[in-house]
Amino acid sequence: MAFSGVLVTCAFAGGISRYVEPAFSNTIALSARLAWSEKMTAGGTTTNTAVVGTAGQEGQPTFEIANSTSSDVLVSYGAAPDAVNGPLILVRAGETRNVFCKPGDKLAWALA
Repeated sequence: MAFSGVLVTCAFAGGISRYVEPAFSNTIALSARLAWSEKMTAGGTTTNTAVVGTAGQEGQPTFEIANSTSSDVLVSYGAAPDAVNGPLILVRAGETRNVFCKPGDKLAWALA
């Protein structure tokens, strides 16, 4: 059976050549090193938090939000995210969004 829910992945944006070309490494919103992922079959808040890079060698942490439900979802992220009262972003059914976050942030989602 196919997964239905929201898959949240925390990764670092930017290439591993950060010290070679620092002006370019943080402008690319591609995942470099995956830190963790969490499958959430119902709305709620992640148990994991965005992590700090190892000795500053990774780029900024990001959340990738893959919505595989048949409904749009509302997403909030931060130290104490609230997917009902916001601030919110909309992730439509079947879509994936990437957002920059800060170390320690969690992500919460609810059906729209």
